[in-house]
Amino acid sequence: MKKLNLNHNEIIILSVVIGVFMALIMGYVFSSDYYIDNGGHKVYGQSEYYTVSSEFNYILSFGSFIIVSGISYLYLNKRGFPKKDKNEVSEKINDYNID
Repeated sequence: MKKLNLNHNEIIILSVVIGVFMALIMGYVFSSDYYIDNGGHKVYGQSEYYTVSSEFNYILSFGSFIIVSGISYLYLNKRGFPKKDKNEVSEKINDYNID
């Protein structure tokens, strides 16, 4: 697999975007459904006379945001930075003339 040439700020931004995207998906897919009767009260039985309403699942969304952002940050951090040899750093230091 090719190395990604991302700096530290780009990795953070990309992992947050991935986390938000997955959090929105998880919050909408696993939403809480409840039934409302004609008077506007929440009921617990299913019937054709009740309206079904869905509520965004904030707890699952927040938890998945933290977990997915952390995992994607660790993955991108492992793949994102090009490895620098110690010789490159010492060559740059040796290029400076101290006279």
